[in-house]
Amino acid sequence: MEETLAFCYLQQAKDEKNKGVLTNRHLIIIHRGKTTRFEREQIKDITFRQRRWLLPLVAGGIVAPFSLLAIFLNLYSLWPLFLLFVLSSLAFYTGWLHHPTLTVQDTVKEHDFSLNYISSHLKAFVHFTREQLAHKSEMIYHIARAADWQAPQKNYQPASWQQDGFIHAATRHQLHQMKQNSRFAAAQDWWVLTIDPLKVRAEIRYEEAADGSATPGELFPHIYGPLNREAVVEATPLEHFSVA
Repeated sequence: MEETLAFCYLQQAKDEKNKGVLTNRHLIIIHRGKTTRFEREQIKDITFRQRRWLLPLVAGGIVAPFSLLAIFLNLYSLWPLFLLFVLSSLAFYTGWLHHPTLTVQDTVKEHDFSLNYISSHLKAFVHFTREQLAHKSEMIYHIARAADWQAPQKNYQPASWQQDGFIHAATRHQLHQMKQNSRFAAAQDWWVLTIDPLKVRAEIRYEEAADGSATPGELFPHIYGPLNREAVVEATPLEHFSVA
């Protein structure tokens, strides 16, 4: 379940078309009514920058000298050309000036959201978001039977917890290896639970696999106790879960 951690209006209060929302899974920027959603794991930085506006800069830089040349060559009526020269010069000047932007950098590129000004509330929101991103924890994963996960219990307690004394979990790399196991491929009722270890109330120990199925010395996260459901940030059918 997605939980909202913080939100802020980009400019004016109660402007629902321009706001930022930080959840436990995403950073959502709504700018001029258009929604852009970033996976938290893909965000490299969020900050403020000063940018020049490329379109008026280029358009004004092209039209202004041509309109001025047309005036000197008397190619058309003077006043329309003079007005065009003034407007294109103004566009060039506007584009040349630096304008504040909220910039989100992900693994692909930088995304700019233009601002009229940078408010103190927005500064606080960006500071909080950067702190949350800097201290994010690495998720761990557990493959659960659908019947166990969907059982109406306050805490998740698979049969293996009673047998082994802990709940088996894995890192993302280890999960990729587990998906190749024919035991999981043969059935369609397996789910992958994405777990935030910082929210798990029970003790988590990193130990070797007891059955000797893994590489010697490889440590797996084991949860020693029932799993509180609020620590599960996502539950996905195994066949639809990508570990790439």
